[in-house]
Amino acid sequence: MKFGSILMVGLTLLAGENVYAGGGYEELEQKLESKNPRDRETAVRELTSRATEDRAFHLLKKASLDSDTEVRAQAVFGLGRSGKKEALSTITNAFRDKNIRIRKTAITSAFLVAEGAAVKPVLKRLARETDRSLRSQILSAILGSQARREAARAECRLLEQVLSDRDVSIRKQAVSVLVEVGSPKEVAAALSRRIRVEKDASLLKYIVSQSGNLSDASAGKIAEALIPNGNDSLRRSAFDSLESLARKYPQDIARILSKFMSHSNESIAKMAIYAARKCNSSTVTKKLLRIAEKDGKINIRTAAINSLGFHATASRKIVSSLERFGNSPQAAIRYASVQALVGRSKNARYFEKLLNGKDPEIRAAAVQGLIQMQTRSSGKVFISILKKHSDASMRLLAARALGKYGWDKSCKKAISDASKKDRSPLVRSEAANILRSL
Repeated sequence: MKFGSILMVGLTLLAGENVYAGGGYEELEQKLESKNPRDRETAVRELTSRATEDRAFHLLKKASLDSDTEVRAQAVFGLGRSGKKEALSTITNAFRDKNIRIRKTAITSAFLVAEGAAVKPVLKRLARETDRSLRSQILSAILGSQARREAARAECRLLEQVLSDRDVSIRKQAVSVLVEVGSPKEVAAALSRRIRVEKDASLLKYIVSQSGNLSDASAGKIAEALIPNGNDSLRRSAFDSLESLARKYPQDIARILSKFMSHSNESIAKMAIYAARKCNSSTVTKKLLRIAEKDGKINIRTAAINSLGFHATASRKIVSSLERFGNSPQAAIRYASVQALVGRSKNARYFEKLLNGKDPEIRAAAVQGLIQMQTRSSGKVFISILKKHSDASMRLLAARALGKYGWDKSCKKAISDASKKDRSPLVRSEAANILRSL
C-alpha cells in the first residue's frame, strides 16, 4: 500500500475514535440544523463540553433560541459552564422563557458567569417572575456569595419591590434578605414603608423581630412605624424591640418613646412608659416625672412612677420625687411610689415613718424596703419596733423582718429576747420559730 493511502486510513481511524476531537464543528453545525430535535440536543451537549472555546460558545448562544425546550435548556446550561461574562446578556434573555426549567437554569447560569454583575438583572426578573419556587430560589441565591451580597446592597429598591409579593412567604424571605444585605437606614426606611400597608400580622411581627439584627438605631424607626398601625400584640412586640434598643441607643430611642408616652391611646401610652424603664436618657426621665406629677389618669401616673423606680438608683432627684409622691393623698400613688423605692432607696428614716401609717399595704412595702437595704440602720428600725411598739401585729412584722438579718448579732438577740419576754404569745411563738431557723 502506498504511503499516502496508509496515512489516509490512519487519519480516518483516529477520527473514528472521537468524531469531534480537535474540531468537528462543521458536523456539529450540521446537527444543529437538523429537523430532529434529539440530533440538535446531542450537538448542544457536545458543545457544552467545549463551552470555553469561542466557536462552541457562539454556537451555544445560537442554540439558546432553539424551538425545542431540551435544546434551549442544555444551551443555557452550557453558556453557564463557559464562565464567560459576555454570556450574561444571552442568559438573561432566557429569563423570559415560557418554560420554568429553562428560567431556573438561566438564573443559575447567570450567577456562574457574572456573580455580582448578575444581581441587578436577576432582581429585575424577580419582580416579574410568576413561579413562586423560582422567586424563592432567586432570593436564596442572592445570599450565595459575598460578591452577590455586596451587589444586592446597591439594589435595595429592587428588593423592596418584593415586599409587595402576593405570597406572604416570599415577602417574609425578602425581609430576611433585605436585613442581611442592606444598609440599616435603607432597610429601616423600606420596612417602615411596608409596615404601613402590610395586612399579615405574622409578617409584621417578623419584621419587628428582624429589625433587631440591624446594626444601628435605625431599627427604632421600624417599631415606630408599627405602633400606630398594629394591634396590641404587635405593639407589645414593637415596644419590646424599642426597650432592647434603648440599652444601646438611649438618645435615639428616647425621642420615640417620649412621643408615645403622651399618646391619646391609653394602651400605647402605658406600653411606651413601661418600655422607658431601660432607657437611660434625661429626656425620658423628665417626661416620666411630668407624667407622674400631672397626668390626669391614675393608672398612667402609677405606670410612670413604676418606670421611674428603675432610674432611681442613678438619680437622687428621682428618689426625692418618689418620696414626695409617697405622701400623696391618693392611695394608689402612695403605694406605687413606695413600691418603686423598694430596693432602690437607702433612706431608712423614710421607710420607718411609713411603718407608722394605717395602710397595711404601705406598711408591708416599707418593710420590704428596709429588708432589702440590709444595713445596720434598717435593722435597728425593726429592733426598735420589736421592743417598743404597742401593736402586736407590728411587733410580729418586725420579728419576721429581723429573720432576714441572721448575720447581725444584735438582731438575733432582739429575736431571742422577744421569744422569751414579749407580752403576746403569738409574737413569742413566732420569734422562737424564727430563732430556730437562723
